[in-house]
Amino acid sequence: MSDQSQQPDELSTPDVPGVHPEVRHRREVEIVLVRHGQSQWNAEGRYQGQLGPGLTELGHQQAVAAADFLERSFTGFDRAIASDLPRVQETAQPWRDATGVTPTVDVEWREIDAGAWSGLFPADVRERFADQVAAVDRGEDIHRGGGETFAELRARTWRAMTAAVTQPFDDVPTDREARIVVFTHGGCINMAAAEALGLPPMAHKWLRGPANCSVTVLRHQVEPTEGGRRIVTSELVDYNVATS
Repeated sequence: MSDQSQQPDELSTPDVPGVHPEVRHRREVEIVLVRHGQSQWNAEGRYQGQLGPGLTELGHQQAVAAADFLERSFTGFDRAIASDLPRVQETAQPWRDATGVTPTVDVEWREIDAGAWSGLFPADVRERFADQVAAVDRGEDIHRGGGETFAELRARTWRAMTAAVTQPFDDVPTDREARIVVFTHGGCINMAAAEALGLPPMAHKWLRGPANCSVTVLRHQVEPTEGGRRIVTSELVDYNVATS
């Protein structure tokens, strides 16, 4: 086994009395989650899921304000990731134009799959899927419209989170935290916050849904293992911060 302490992307501090050796090799990784701007289906009140067109004019204005907020509030990002859906790609465009950085596309950061509910108005869903709506009203976690459950979304979101923050950061100095920006969806942000807080299943509903183009910040401590890296601790730093 290689000497993990020599990995260039891991935080290493001097031998200080009272500091456990494992702590000296941990790196802090901050991840900034940006919800997309108002989409056309947001404005119309339709269920979206993984379908739907791009932003409204207001949504484009929100995206510009979010890009400015990111530039003013953070001293740069070491990585950028985005969902592939149109409303997210359009939200990321002003930041991409300002920084020259093109986020890596990761479909794991997509919104929950709402199946056959996608594109419908709530009244239509209640009429066509009365049994499913009744189950939801009872608090059951079902495959809405044949799509994903909330539990599946939460697992997928945390899988994407773990993949993002446990990647090597060889080009980041060890005397500062690494930082990632992710342009994504309200469902993913809600689930990431719930997981970081250790909330029980379905308790994501205790959190207010993130507003369009709001920013949520999580901070993780990551340490090396024989097989790679793992998240040791997670902290919800900010949630649903307005950018305009």
